[in-house]
Amino acid sequence: MTQSGTRLVQLGWWVVLATLAVGWSTSLEAFVEGPATGADAPVLLGLSVIATAGAVVAAAARRRGQHWLVALALVLVALSPTVFVYPLNLAVLGLAFAELAAALGCCGSPSPGSR
Repeated sequence: MTQSGTRLVQLGWWVVLATLAVGWSTSLEAFVEGPATGADAPVLLGLSVIATAGAVVAAAARRRGQHWLVALALVLVALSPTVFVYPLNLAVLGLAFAELAAALGCCGSPSPGSR
């Protein structure tokens, strides 16, 4: 992988971390302030847990080169409740599509010598 490609991957993981941080901040604020916020705190906390689990699965799958699983896990990360910071969710979905493209590139037709 080129140096610019490595930097792009690192930037992508920073976007994932920022998405999780904003999501947890939103969830915890709704939980602490209770019904005054008008938000359903248990749902937001559940979405934050799902997004965090997705990030863990994505990181583990990335190390193994399982692009399909990384893409699926990043879609779960995009469920993070980032109220009014939706560009982060869109960026994570963009990362998921990039992983999906990598999976399609890796899983093309088998080479003639592989049979």
